Amino acid sequence: MEQPEKIELRSEKVRQIIGQIPPRIIRMGIASVFLVFVMLLMFATFIRFNYNIKAHGYLFGAPNTLKYELLVSASQSRFVVNGQPMVLFPQNQHYPFSRLETSVNATNTEFVLLKSGTFVKVSGSIYSPNTTLTDTLPLEANIVAPKTTIFEILARK
Repeated sequence: MEQPEKIELRSEKVRQIIGQIPPRIIRMGIASVFLVFVMLLMFATFIRFNYNIKAHGYLFGAPNTLKYELLVSASQSRFVVNGQPMVLFPQNQHYPFSRLETSVNATNTEFVLLKSGTFVKVSGSIYSPNTTLTDTLPLEANIVAPKTTIFEILARK
């Protein structure tokens, strides 16, 4: 049985128009991608947000004070300065406080090398005349860095 020949029903002009993407759609696509890119740049430049630095360490007692030593990642230590607000979270259910609010007292330039990375020590004390602490407690902390933009964070790394 013979196969019928394929007949071209469209003229050459029609085939040329169908084969092209209309330039208007191309221009609109490029413009929308450019607009999204500009909006992302503006967001990264002008929107400021709080940057929290997580740290781990220990809380131990002294007469009328609570002393802490924290280890902050060396890459984030640039954001830590004296006087910054900080929240300490003792990891013990029997301790009378679940959270202590204080500020950074002293940052050392002493680096600590561990298997998990390089850290900088942050230490200080909290005046607490009515609290006595006999054990050393594990501690987590959030140090609140000043408001910053994404570009400032990338520039400091």
